[in-house]
Amino acid sequence: MIADFDREGLVDRRPLDRQPEAEPARPLRYPSKLLVTPDGRLCVADTGHHRIIELRLDEGVADDPFVAAELWGPDGIAVLGPSEGHRESARFSIADTNNHLIRVGDLESRTVRTLTLYGLERLQPRPTREPVARRLPPVTVAPGLITLTFDIELPPGYKLNDEVPLAFRVEQDGGIHRFPAGEPPMLRLDVESARELDLDLTLSYCQAADERLCKRLVLPIAVAENGPFSVEVPYSIPVGTP
Repeated sequence: MIADFDREGLVDRRPLDRQPEAEPARPLRYPSKLLVTPDGRLCVADTGHHRIIELRLDEGVADDPFVAAELWGPDGIAVLGPSEGHRESARFSIADTNNHLIRVGDLESRTVRTLTLYGLERLQPRPTREPVARRLPPVTVAPGLITLTFDIELPPGYKLNDEVPLAFRVEQDGGIHRFPAGEPPMLRLDVESARELDLDLTLSYCQAADERLCKRLVLPIAVAENGPFSVEVPYSIPVGTP
């Protein structure tokens, strides 16, 4: 059919102009939520520009002091309680949507921090624990403060599910260490003598469909005066692991 139109001279062979038009500059881009604090300040979730804008209604825009903070597609914002030493409510929470985090901004200290949420794992189905833990190859470290970085290798053709956080819990001295999603788990601890760490690994990886892997791992640690202070611990998931 194309050849027929070409013979009739109806096909335009000139290259198309694919240069997109530049987007005009705008003070706001997809603003989504507004928040008015008790002391008269207005906060705007400027979602498309990945920022929160603070305006004092009697003074204009005051956007610069939070320049070090980084957000990605923030949406909802809500007033929290007053900060220490201030009667008025100076803190507000931010739904940092594309980072999958809740952030807290303080208008008095002009800082932004990430809110750590505990107990969310209780809302998820309890993973099936293996009756027998897998023992990893032992590592040798120097006495003192050491760093362990866990390098997780997936089977060929698989990748981590970006929408499901990786949970790597290290039970050490009765505590549980939580690691941010999307980052290699890194643990710092003081080691003076040989010991074992009990590890629980839960991650989701996918090919055609999502799969979840739950493993119990044991990492033996030996201590030597000439050992390194930083060790990378590899863990390779076998092909065909259910």
